Amino acid sequence: MTTRARKDFDAELSAWLDAVRDQQGPATAYTELFRANEAAKAIKDPMSPAAVAAHEQINAALSALGL
Repeated sequence: MTTRARKDFDAELSAWLDAVRDQQGPATAYTELFRANEAAKAIKDPMSPAAVAAHEQINAALSALGL
């Protein structure tokens, strides 16, 4: 970023952060899927409300990945 004007800096920083989010989006979604999967594996009772919530998180992570 080569600008010194505050408004230009804010716009450039915002654009840069958007680019970083776009690049890291799939990696973040895979991380969320991994965490949700680990949480689901830790639940022993498949009929418990916690199991339902864990599988909803897995489904949300899969949807974020487009699967």
